[in-house]
Amino acid sequence: MMVRLTSATLLSMVLVLTCWSTSASASLPLEERLQQLKDNYNANDIKMKRLLAEKNGRLGVLELKLESLLLAQQRNNPISFDVSEIDRSTPVGTSDAILRQTTSKIPRSCADIKTNGHNSSGIYSIIGAKSMESVFCDFCKTTSDPSFQTLIGYEDVKSKPVYFHVQRLFSVFNQSKTPIPFDTERINVGEAMNTS
Repeated sequence: MMVRLTSATLLSMVLVLTCWSTSASASLPLEERLQQLKDNYNANDIKMKRLLAEKNGRLGVLELKLESLLLAQQRNNPISFDVSEIDRSTPVGTSDAILRQTTSKIPRSCADIKTNGHNSSGIYSIIGAKSMESVFCDFCKTTSDPSFQTLIGYEDVKSKPVYFHVQRLFSVFNQSKTPIPFDTERINVGEAMNTS
């Protein structure tokens, strides 16, 4: 386990050693104590310079690693840009976006959908001759291409309310996985219930 020593820790160690050596050598003459302090200082100074050189070396290695990582990231993401390159002369709120004027009608074909501003191919609902239709619009193709609009099916859209009330009057019904036959139709608005 490597112990990291900060300069404050080392300085406190130097002071402790100095005080200890001073108190231990109280019987020594003043010049010898001064020499001992100089020796301790020089030894600690050499240790500090060695530690500083090691840390500077590690810092250099880390800076090189960081620089290589940044270069690799820029190679992988060429779209990145510097924030200082942003043009701040354009006032906030203005935009280069093209505004499209669209109608509020329900579209009757994929061409109508395209003129309304949609550009993603996909499944859309349009009004057919008699009912709503579900179509696939392939906007990668031209409008004259027969596969530009492909009919998928019809959508069951009700334009009137639907509710019903039916009854079974006489016999008991005990069959499973079979539609239940009803005897009396009281209400059948929207003709959603088929009693036959």
